[in-house]
Amino acid sequence: MYYFIGKKESFGIEIEISSFEPKLAGRVRLAIGSKWVGNFDEENYLYQFLRSLYRISLKHSDLWSPRFEGLDCRQIFYTIHPFFDEPDLFFDLSDEEQQALEVYDVFLMMWGENFDGCSIRTVVKDGICTFIWVTESEYLSRNADLNCVNVPLTAVQDAYKEICKIIPDSYWPSSIEKFT
Repeated sequence: MYYFIGKKESFGIEIEISSFEPKLAGRVRLAIGSKWVGNFDEENYLYQFLRSLYRISLKHSDLWSPRFEGLDCRQIFYTIHPFFDEPDLFFDLSDEEQQALEVYDVFLMMWGENFDGCSIRTVVKDGICTFIWVTESEYLSRNADLNCVNVPLTAVQDAYKEICKIIPDSYWPSSIEKFT
């Protein structure tokens, strides 16, 4: 079952569900500000994708920090993930320093295997959902062009509502709340 939900110009989801059992599986990618994010070629389980949409749609109050005030997208991205381009340096920190960075873990969503080729961060403030991402080809370069697109939170919520309608309750993951 193939669907395109939303609007490519702001926020859309291209999804093809190939099976409901033994686990919900298919292909998925996002359209954010007319840019495609994700690999639609591979079929994968969709739980992590649904979980990320759920968190943005229904738990978005956790997706902002006063520490982001006045920062641009690049600064927000590297505040959330300061060792993105040199991940091994994180392990050189003391336990206390590592624990201090755990406050940003809430922003590290796992979108699923269709998104292994990119790193997406999401923040929400005043009804605006900001997606900040970098593709695999740009990884490990602090000078890489980050993609930064502001989308009305309602656009993401509306897309999540549509996803909730197309997946029957009997196959919906029990640990993820549906948007009603």
